[in-house]
Amino acid sequence: MARRAAAAAVACALIATGMTLTAPAAAQAAPLLEHEFTFSDPKGSDWVVPGVVTDVLVALRGGDGGCVNCSQPGGRGQSYLLQLAVTPGDTLTLYAGQSGDVFRTAGQGFVDGGKGGDKSRSGSVGNGGGGASALKLNGELLAVAGGGGGGGGHGGDRDFRPFNIDVDFGGAGGDAATGEQPGWGWGKHAGNPGKNAEDNPSFARYGKEGENGKSAGFMTSGGGGGAGGGGYPASGTAGGAGKKRLGFGAGSGGGAGMSWINSDAPQLTVLEEACPNLDFTCWGLQRADSTVKVTIPLQVDAVLYGPAEVAAGSPFEVRGIAQDSILGGSPVDGTYTLELDGEPIATGTTDGDITLPVEGIAEGTHTLTYTFTAKHRMGAYWNDSAVTRAELTLAATPTPPAESADDYVDLPQDTRNGGTPDKDTNGKGTPDKDTKAKGTEGKDADAQDEDAEDESDEPLSPAEERLREANKPLTDTIERP
Repeated sequence: MARRAAAAAVACALIATGMTLTAPAAAQAAPLLEHEFTFSDPKGSDWVVPGVVTDVLVALRGGDGGCVNCSQPGGRGQSYLLQLAVTPGDTLTLYAGQSGDVFRTAGQGFVDGGKGGDKSRSGSVGNGGGGASALKLNGELLAVAGGGGGGGGHGGDRDFRPFNIDVDFGGAGGDAATGEQPGWGWGKHAGNPGKNAEDNPSFARYGKEGENGKSAGFMTSGGGGGAGGGGYPASGTAGGAGKKRLGFGAGSGGGAGMSWINSDAPQLTVLEEACPNLDFTCWGLQRADSTVKVTIPLQVDAVLYGPAEVAAGSPFEVRGIAQDSILGGSPVDGTYTLELDGEPIATGTTDGDITLPVEGIAEGTHTLTYTFTAKHRMGAYWNDSAVTRAELTLAATPTPPAESADDYVDLPQDTRNGGTPDKDTNGKGTPDKDTKAKGTEGKDADAQDEDAEDESDEPLSPAEERLREANKPLTDTIERP
């Protein structure tokens, strides 16, 4: 905000002096990737805060629980969008929780999820729990996003005939985002579901990894149980497997891991958590599976260039530039609105640099306001930081009157010394012609007077004689030694 105020003050000062602001040459729009850093190591990656950066956004998402042949998807990992105040040189350590995979694979992370339970005969294996994601600042743990519980495997096929499958589907894993408990497998011989983690030292998986799913017993043709998701300070417990000999029972889902926020860290703010299910645009490019993203927020400043003074009623142009001050003034994509004295006169999209025509305005002092909204959305942070404004004050002065013939006064014509008249000197409404201007030899005025004297035998009156003498060329009569 301070940078925007400083830019506006400089612009106003230049306008007050009557100087016209000259915009810099347009630069290529900066891709958002220059702001984002993506990490995928479940066991931690370090990132050092670069110079001039004072806050960052961190998107944490715990790994989802795996699910194949479940009645519902595996449990989701918790999601956080965090704003963190930092100092250049600080070290962030980022753990990217992985999703539980099919065929029993556990999702790794800051705290690992468990491994899915094994199947019996024609049943299906249980699915792994998701690993937890985490954020540390200079070694201090600030946040953990728990992993979802793995889904249970389906029971065996009772029919054994092709194209006539008759199975009970496994239960869904516990959801770390909503807290929904894991589901039961279908059928009457399903195992018991696991439990979501609890912040209780007596909880079975307190301070431990997600529990491995239960395996189906011999000759049960049952599905394996889903594994518990990793979390802090506790992880989810395992889902039970299908039971009873030839019971064809399905496995149930494993519990989700806990999520945790360090409430004693004043530099940490939770902006958003638990995006709605299936809302893949919730955080735009911030949201991604099995990764952690650190984003340097866009610091958008807007400047409006234009004349300090225009003629009333005459069209003119202004130029609006929106740029990121963190990344060297690179233009930023977005939308704009141009207002004249509070009334919108133009709206549209821009790549960060746009020239706009303005129709003639009335005489007086006016204010043009350029409002820019960056299109790159970063969750709730954008509510305060996406919009920037710039103003331009200009004066519309009266239009000068058009020139006309009445504005000119004919002066007496001096025809002495061979002068050639350019205006009407004969009183007949037409100018005398200057034959020299047309490339022909014209007679001098004194030669014309002599011809006129020779052609007339009548004597001149005293007045005519004086006029004749006055029109003669001046003669140098000074005697020189």
